[in-house]
Amino acid sequence: IAFWTNVAEENLWDALFAFYNPTSTARLYMTGNTYIGFNNMSGNWIDLNYPTTVTNYLSFGSWNHVVVTLSRTKGIAIYIDGKLKTIKACNGSLNGTDISSATAYDYNLLADHVEQAAKLCLGYGSFWGSPNAYYDELLVFDRPLTATDAFGLYTDQMMNGSYSWKQNKGDVNGDGKVNVGDIMAVINVMAGVGGEAE
Repeated sequence: IAFWTNVAEENLWDALFAFYNPTSTARLYMTGNTYIGFNNMSGNWIDLNYPTTVTNYLSFGSWNHVVVTLSRTKGIAIYIDGKLKTIKACNGSLNGTDISSATAYDYNLLADHVEQAAKLCLGYGSFWGSPNAYYDELLVFDRPLTATDAFGLYTDQMMNGSYSWKQNKGDVNGDGKVNVGDIMAVINVMAGVGGEAE
């Protein structure tokens, strides 16, 4: 997922985005601290950059470009303004065993959750609340982006004001607009419940 955000004031806990399942309440979210939290509500959870360790990666009150990638084999990567950021803290539980290293977690759980999540939420989905935040240029990808991809998205949007899309190429659902309906169409295709996307 990639997007621009402007979080109005320091807010380390409330979700900027989440992949959320309202039935099980399982969730994968990111907050203004670049805190990535996952909880499958069945005992497996992980906290990366939990807010007791402040990262200062986002500049509150100004625009930042955010890219979060998820790989089944490499885990989570966070890029802010085209630069890879370090995971400063980790804790969690995997099958009843406490973990303190991001490399010790099974990221298949997170990838499976994203594939099965009923909702992609902006400003909702953590256990706390919603930040006062603005969003622009939201993109969802069906593969983990590389460092080159993340830097390219940031620099292309900075130089051109928008990612280089052909006119209406992002109009996946054919309604003549590029909007949230297109994101849902792509997610449905990824989950195998929709038609084909271009």
